[in-house]
Amino acid sequence: MEEHMGKMAKQIAALVESTRRNLSSQSQINATYVNVLRGGLPTPTNSSPSSTAAVPVRANHAIASTTRTRPPAIELDLTNANVYNASPGDIRARLQTALESQEPTKEVKCYRITRNPSDAAKVRAFFRTEEDEELVRSNLGWLETAFRGARIRGRQWHPVKVDNVNKLAVLNDDRTTVRADAGQIIGAENDVEVAQVRWLSKPSGRLYGSAVVYLAKKSEADALLARRVIDVGGEAAYTNVFEHRPRPRRCFKCQSYDHLQFRYRGEERCAKYAGIGHREDGCPSTTVKCAACGGPHRADDRGCPEYDKLLREMLCQRNE
Repeated sequence: MEEHMGKMAKQIAALVESTRRNLSSQSQINATYVNVLRGGLPTPTNSSPSSTAAVPVRANHAIASTTRTRPPAIELDLTNANVYNASPGDIRARLQTALESQEPTKEVKCYRITRNPSDAAKVRAFFRTEEDEELVRSNLGWLETAFRGARIRGRQWHPVKVDNVNKLAVLNDDRTTVRADAGQIIGAENDVEVAQVRWLSKPSGRLYGSAVVYLAKKSEADALLARRVIDVGGEAAYTNVFEHRPRPRRCFKCQSYDHLQFRYRGEERCAKYAGIGHREDGCPSTTVKCAACGGPHRADDRGCPEYDKLLREMLCQRNE
């Protein structure tokens, strides 16, 4: 009897040990699967705590999205510099020689040149860092040395789309135009250099909408996109990659498409019924009428024939 009990005890112990090994193996498999879902490789068991931290999926996606943006560069218009017959390699060599001839830019390297397919006299020169680009822009002695008569295009801005923006934080009392100090406020809140802020959402009674924030530095734009959040007026808004889509721009004062509101000096017209002398919030009409085409719809209706005609013209010009 004792011998039989001893055998049973050994069998139970073996079963417990086998179950423990299976559970340990399953735990490792699950951990590996979780790591894969998080976008990382399986984590070694002997790695340090700092090396096992996983990057959130959304942050990885945001960083991947920003890698499509161009590196630091300047654009040159060489129309008056007599370089029509020069190859891109010759232009790059002349530029590099000129940079090295100037004390402030002698360490700067131009590593790539591209030409505008539709205008060979316009080229883009790429540099490794934003500091190099700043040195080249701030010290233009090389330009006169290499390309007399050429012009350098203004600084490139880096747009970031921002959603869930409170209108009270960035718009004037009319709820249609951006405050003059909006860029300065957003820049101070987020410790970035904002060049411009533009409102994207169409006029409505909603308190929140979307805007595009243009930053002076690509690195700061990338950081905001990776973070996915930006502070606007003390309130969190959400960043995303901005995709430029050409569209007719409407004057929010007279509701027509041939100019913008800051150029218009006449009377306001209602976006709801095209009434003169009042805005939509004071319109007594119960019907709608477009100020641009006279049709039975609001001025901000994207189905407006006038809007559609102008949009088609813009797309045709873009594809030419």
